[in-house]
Amino acid sequence: MAYTVQNGGFGSASIDTVVQLKSANERHDILAFNCYGPAARAYTLSDENRGGTIHLNMHWTDPTHLSVTYDGKADVTMQVVRLADVNISLAVVPDSSAVGLAK
Repeated sequence: MAYTVQNGGFGSASIDTVVQLKSANERHDILAFNCYGPAARAYTLSDENRGGTIHLNMHWTDPTHLSVTYDGKADVTMQVVRLADVNISLAVVPDSSAVGLAK
């Protein structure tokens, strides 16, 4: 699961995207990004804003490996590379090759 929060205000505006893994009873933050703006459609829930302005894509390559890609237009502020028996990889994919959206 991934979600994006867009905050506004003088000196406090930000676009933050967080990726989480859900276990049986709780969610765990595994990646956090400080995204560069602007959002395609500010403060609007729309398909144009899916992926948090960074073309975020997540897919399971096998039952123990989650692969996450983004376009490189964000600062990674937190990265977990392993949680329990799950390995998490992160890679930058140029804009033109970024395929898919957060699911």
